[in-house]
Amino acid sequence: MKRLTVLLLALALLCGCGAQTAPPSEPAPAEEPSAPQEQPAPVQTGAFCLAFEEDAGWDPYSCRSACNRLVLQLVYEPLFTVTANGTVDPVLATGWSVSEDGLVTTVTLRSGVMFHSGAEMTATDVVRSVRLARDGSYYSGRFDLLLDASAVDDTTVRFTTSKPYECFPLLLDIPVAGHSALSKTADGTGAYRLQEGSLRRFAEWHGGGDDLPRSVVLTAASSGETLRDAFQFGGVSVTEIDPNGDLPLRFGGDYEIWDEPTSALQFIAFRMDGLFGDGGLRAAVTCAIDRDAVVTGDMSGYGVATALLARPGTPWYSGTLAETVTYDPSRLRLLMPTGASAVMLVCADNPQRCASARRVADALHDCGLQVELKELGAHEFVEALSDGEYDLYYGEMRLSPDYDFAPLLRAAAGALYEAGSLEALCDLTRENSGNAYDLQKAVLTDGLLCPVAYKTNAVFGKRTLPFAIAPHLNGWVFPTE
Repeated sequence: MKRLTVLLLALALLCGCGAQTAPPSEPAPAEEPSAPQEQPAPVQTGAFCLAFEEDAGWDPYSCRSACNRLVLQLVYEPLFTVTANGTVDPVLATGWSVSEDGLVTTVTLRSGVMFHSGAEMTATDVVRSVRLARDGSYYSGRFDLLLDASAVDDTTVRFTTSKPYECFPLLLDIPVAGHSALSKTADGTGAYRLQEGSLRRFAEWHGGGDDLPRSVVLTAASSGETLRDAFQFGGVSVTEIDPNGDLPLRFGGDYEIWDEPTSALQFIAFRMDGLFGDGGLRAAVTCAIDRDAVVTGDMSGYGVATALLARPGTPWYSGTLAETVTYDPSRLRLLMPTGASAVMLVCADNPQRCASARRVADALHDCGLQVELKELGAHEFVEALSDGEYDLYYGEMRLSPDYDFAPLLRAAAGALYEAGSLEALCDLTRENSGNAYDLQKAVLTDGLLCPVAYKTNAVFGKRTLPFAIAPHLNGWVFPTE
């Protein structure tokens, strides 16, 4: 019963239905629900303004509103931010070291950093913040291998993990909160403090900030439509969206757009018996998908095509290995049994994934496979997966910033993950990113998963902004200094 429960949870996460659904390790920001058209609140001309959802709250460890999390970036800061190429930029940390056995990561903190409450940040605050993140819904699952976090002294934190972890600092892009965060009162170290429904510049901010606006206006936006109108007509200066979310928005007017890389991977997974019990056939599917067409045609360019598990440009990605799985449908045509048929599933709640699934179904049809594509609602989709009423499906999962592939492969490959050497290969990848080659080669050789593309979010900003925009992986749009 326990294993069935875990499998059902994994399948529910893989469907990617609902508000940009994601795994516990990195839940994705929720899209605003539909609501009657509202008039955006008037905003003073020239003021810097951000939108927020009144009912979403300001807890940095549980809030899933994309609007509110954008506001919270000016209130809280992380130890590190993560770049698109899989490296870390220190923010509240100054550096780190990893023990020879890889089990202990020691992080050194900035000294003299003040919280909005007037207290100085110490290692104890960092330890408390990691524990809050571990127990909160937004970062839940990220620290499953963390055995202990302890303050060595005021500016040193020691993290001990159950397995060697070369890239543990990649998981530390979490907000660091002061003691008052326990009582739900915002207490960060950022350039602004949350005060009386607006943001006020924090004079003691370690980054200086004398050239920043003295305040940031907050305006309520209770739906996607009101967010769009607030940006176009109501004075909102910056907003962030998922162009391929369940309720995609389209903006007009004069603005700039920045790409925000994400670790959300779209992929094709198989039922490992029946037609796709043949690993060679599964592997051939990887070469039959025109990923560039998916990105340009279905994702409006907001994505990065990949035939490997890793995002291109990161240390886990191998260009040499990617060259072995270039687009070549003839490989699948040669292996496809005559008269073969299959049932393919996709969650109907997401228009982009449905379009991509149709493209994939057409490609497989051209290779000799008769595909019955079923676009199912979230509940029916999960039920069909758990009952095994499919041969393959189009899914999505957001990986943690360290690109830990274990949750993805455990859910997608099922018994093959548990019975084979994949778990050991995942452990080696955490120990050293250079070991990812063997893991991905094993996945490609046996066709355990067919990656398609990593998603990209969009940050919309007015032409004249008092902040520089510098999107990092999965967020942290505003630079910290």
